[in-house]
Amino acid sequence: MTTPPKDSAAARVLTLLEHVADGGGTANLSDLARATGLNRITAMRLVADLEDLGVLERTGSDHRLGSRLLRLAASALSGQDLTSLGQRALDALSTTLGVSAYLVVANETHLTYLLRSIPDTPLVSHIGIGTVVPLDATTGGRAIAAARTGDNACTWSHSGYEPGIDSVAAPVVPAPGSPVAAISLAAPAGVLDPTPARRTEVEQALRTAAYDLAALLTTTRS
Repeated sequence: MTTPPKDSAAARVLTLLEHVADGGGTANLSDLARATGLNRITAMRLVADLEDLGVLERTGSDHRLGSRLLRLAASALSGQDLTSLGQRALDALSTTLGVSAYLVVANETHLTYLLRSIPDTPLVSHIGIGTVVPLDATTGGRAIAAARTGDNACTWSHSGYEPGIDSVAAPVVPAPGSPVAAISLAAPAGVLDPTPARRTEVEQALRTAAYDLAALLTTTRS
């Protein structure tokens, strides 16, 4: 599938919708144009057209995503579950960061590796789909345990479970204190956080993926 040019009509609409979805305002056309890279006239016309179509809804002087767009999103997500949505998240992370990604679930005492996505150079690890370990043995389990107490921070390990393999995990938390899973990343030592900048990149990508997955699960269950 080809990617539309960045200056195509579809790309301009998507840019505007992402701006609104992220909480950006539409009242000041100069600010809107600066934030989206659109010119003022184009931005004004797009906002008016999308409002007429029900894709945007007015809230005072600004806009929010409209009910028509939200119905489309809900319809697209209906029938999807943790497995199908989680696999998408893992594939995106593995491709972006070049490391192995796992989705794990847990009960009170043990952790199960449910899904994984591996890069072109797979990690040499004893962990595979269906592997069960004690809850506190790996970063995924510790992230879930911490999230049950309200701590949703990333959990790191350096050669903590398997020698020469580093890992980091973030919980998937649709409701406070109620994690349903965790996403964990694993790579040879020194790959995940060789520099502060790389560590920040990895954490931001991981936390965003976990947050987005939690939000999608909330949508499909509502």
